[in-house]
Amino acid sequence: MNQDKMRCKHLYYNYDWSSFPDALMPRIIREFLDNGANHFVFTTSLLQRALNEPDFIGFLKNLEHEYGIKFGAMHALFSENEKTGLSLPDPELRPAMLETYIKSLQIASEFEMNTVTVHSDAYFYVHNHTPLEKTRPFFQESLEILLPQAEKYGVIIAIENCFEKPNSAKEIVNFAAPYAGNPHLGFCYDTGHANIMSMAPWKDKAMYGKVYPIPGFWTLEREWWEGIEFENDAFEKMKDNIVTCHIHDNNGYNDLHGMPYDGTIDWTTLLPNLRACPRMVEYQTEICYAHGFNWAGPLLAPKGGYSIKQVVETFQKMFPKQDCKRLYK
Repeated sequence: MNQDKMRCKHLYYNYDWSSFPDALMPRIIREFLDNGANHFVFTTSLLQRALNEPDFIGFLKNLEHEYGIKFGAMHALFSENEKTGLSLPDPELRPAMLETYIKSLQIASEFEMNTVTVHSDAYFYVHNHTPLEKTRPFFQESLEILLPQAEKYGVIIAIENCFEKPNSAKEIVNFAAPYAGNPHLGFCYDTGHANIMSMAPWKDKAMYGKVYPIPGFWTLEREWWEGIEFENDAFEKMKDNIVTCHIHDNNGYNDLHGMPYDGTIDWTTLLPNLRACPRMVEYQTEICYAHGFNWAGPLLAPKGGYSIKQVVETFQKMFPKQDCKRLYK
């Protein structure tokens, strides 16, 4: 890892680059630049294309060079089916899955990134009701294989807290425990996910799984078939090894990816805590810019969605730019 790069805790902005043709990317980049932002999250959709389209990496690198921007803070592929998650049990499918993750680490290295965020994979627990006792060994085995590759490519694997039991802060802390002190493993603290899984006095447990727009998509019976286990102390469990974070807000029940201060998170308390994390190397926005509904429910953005100007201004107030003597190698 480049130590000059690690001294600067840059803020990376997410955007849904897949929602329009590549020819429009420079126009969106220009909007961010004119508002003072030049670091962008290497989203899952960008990674998917980088893995499948050999010329796409060159396209992104050309954008970096031409516009003076930086892609970083990669998010690895989601475990959307029985072939992609790190807890995949099928011995015939695991080699291809792991090779995809290794290739992702290599791509992250090519862009001189700090972190690659991964999920500990809830697919088999949620869809097949496979007990954690059976899924844990496969994720642990995946870490054993991927950590030497992370060292080889000079990046940090960051395990993210989510809202299913296999992705709880308790689980991911236990996964990381055997590798205490390994500089290539850490956590991605997701502010919205932690807010969903904390039980505040005003919350009504009956609301969980009741307000989602896709029938049967996210229900108590599916996501939390063994019962909800709330975690009010996710940050405390993770803080010593948080290396990156996904910053967004929600109503306490739904994964809405709203703008900070539009939901129920206590940012006055959380922000200084995030800044104080001893291993933090970067921050990430994870905002849904659109208005209307997403898979999780009614979005928080105003009609027409969040503007780039509004997003950048909000986050620059939260994380003022730091003076960096040198940024890249």
